[in-house]
Amino acid sequence: MALNPTATVPSLDVGAATLTHRGPEGQKAWTSPCGRVTLAHTRLSIIDLITGDQPIPNEDRSVWAVVNGEFYGYQAIRNDLELVGHKFKTKSDSEILLHLYEDRGTSAVHWLNGEYAFVLWDHNNRELVACRDRFGIKPLCYAIFDGKLFVASEAKALFALGVPADLDSESVYQYLHVSQDPDRTFFSHVRQIPPGHYLLVRNGTIRLISYWDHDLDSIAEPLDENAVVKEFESRLSEAVRLRLIADVPVGVYLSGGIDSSATYALACQHTSRPPHAFTVCFDDTEYNEETDATALAKHFGGDIDLVRLNRDNIADYFRTAIWHAEMPSHNGHIVAKYLLSRRVRERNMKVVLSGQGADEVLAGYAHFISDFHNLRSTPDGRSLAEVSSVHATSRGLHLPVGEMADISAIQRTFGFVPTWLSARAATATRLRSLCAPAFMAQFDTYDPYRIFLNNFPLVKPNMRADLRYSSYLWNKSIFLHYMLGAFDDKMDMANSVEARNPYLDPSVAPYAFGLPDDLKIRDVKSKYVLREAVKRLVPAGNYGNLKRPFFAPPLGGSNPGRFTELLQDTLRGSEAKACEYLDSEALRRTLDKVPQMTAEELTLWSPVLTIALSLTFLSSFSAVDYSCTGSSLCPT
Repeated sequence: MALNPTATVPSLDVGAATLTHRGPEGQKAWTSPCGRVTLAHTRLSIIDLITGDQPIPNEDRSVWAVVNGEFYGYQAIRNDLELVGHKFKTKSDSEILLHLYEDRGTSAVHWLNGEYAFVLWDHNNRELVACRDRFGIKPLCYAIFDGKLFVASEAKALFALGVPADLDSESVYQYLHVSQDPDRTFFSHVRQIPPGHYLLVRNGTIRLISYWDHDLDSIAEPLDENAVVKEFESRLSEAVRLRLIADVPVGVYLSGGIDSSATYALACQHTSRPPHAFTVCFDDTEYNEETDATALAKHFGGDIDLVRLNRDNIADYFRTAIWHAEMPSHNGHIVAKYLLSRRVRERNMKVVLSGQGADEVLAGYAHFISDFHNLRSTPDGRSLAEVSSVHATSRGLHLPVGEMADISAIQRTFGFVPTWLSARAATATRLRSLCAPAFMAQFDTYDPYRIFLNNFPLVKPNMRADLRYSSYLWNKSIFLHYMLGAFDDKMDMANSVEARNPYLDPSVAPYAFGLPDDLKIRDVKSKYVLREAVKRLVPAGNYGNLKRPFFAPPLGGSNPGRFTELLQDTLRGSEAKACEYLDSEALRRTLDKVPQMTAEELTLWSPVLTIALSLTFLSSFSAVDYSCTGSSLCPT
């Protein structure tokens, strides 16, 4: 969009071409009669395979939109709109946006249920609206460059249109300690629209407006457990049913955990035959969930694809995964997710249900269990050491080990420190030891944890601490940027696969998030209400399984493989020496120690070295590398 009313915009074809992996089934564009606005769309056809092309207009062509994602329950909304006179030209779910906007304006967002990002042009009022769903499941970034506003699903499309691809040193610094700001990306010239917000542009003025957030003010009162379990099952079951609606087959990402097991079991209640399941299998038994996943599929008589991963194929695709992610990763699981979605596409499927979001709204991770016991301080409570002994694979990344960076700002603000922030602070100490002194000197006076907390003015007089505050901070940072953004959306869409998240349905997530802590955690097990809701449906093994984070095994072991070689070679080589964020000599000293490291040390240093490798690759990518004409990493 040209911010000057007399200016025009260039063709977006080259930017759209960079996003072909997100929509390989057609690319179309529309330019407004005044030439100020161009909307472009690459299509992944799931609903209305015949007439659902975009951009799409309303009846008199005064409002145009492009939509990424899905609107659930659209049939009922469409029927209501038709009853009051609206005329539809397609059978697509996306078209309801236009007619809701005609009647409700930007308040239309409160009628939308789904994973979505959209850009809408209101020609009569000369307004542009760019909106992201409540949780930020679908990405939406933007840049102001050369007098124009560019908006896209991924930053690489903006680089193809001329926006500089310079990395943002402050975002890197914040990430190394905790997380970048909610509206920041890893690129200096690119911002993102935060979840539950929309960008409103009129007469060259750009405003960012919030329309939804978690409720932290209501007090979670004691509730009847049986009633809650029944209500939660009903809400989740309906969310699963809505996400099974498609004009193409729908599969399921399945692990041995209760999240995806529940999704799979409930999906089986709504289909004539079990959906096809897809599971990652690691070559380390401590991280492998193959047995439980295959047992569940067998229990329901369903088919399951097993994607076997080792340190060799993680090495083969790590650079590609970082190119798609547009941010660092701390673990080879990002390649596992990339190859898992590729298998989905190889099976000629492009929609899957996911268990993502259950840990965020039901306090599923081990660090939440630790917080639960810390906040209660009851005689039967569990110490961090006890939680760590039960959740061993969470040590380091989710449960703190070792010396921590200064997190006194968190303690002063909240009166307690969420365990996941302690874990990030311990990892930050190790990361800082590998950082270039000149880079760190730029932020010598910064308190990264105060900067982080200043994004979220949560603390109020007489506030009663509970798990929601720890969850909120996680959801607005690690979950938003990495889990939903890099790990989920970008790894799935790298292979033209759409993942659907029933736990983030607007009838499920706020309800679960607001439940009392003791309906989420019992002793050292989390997601209690979910387990009880599907207890009658899933085998006892799946019901009782402890939470196991989806991590690839750390470096080392009996078969170190090519990923260790990739780390050693790259971080000693010219690419790492050219990375302004890393200290080559400190890297060399640490890499020299890797062969002699204990299993515990490898668990702690593997994510640190993996982040260093990610930063090396990100620093080496130029705008040309992100383009489809200049990069061997761009899908064709």
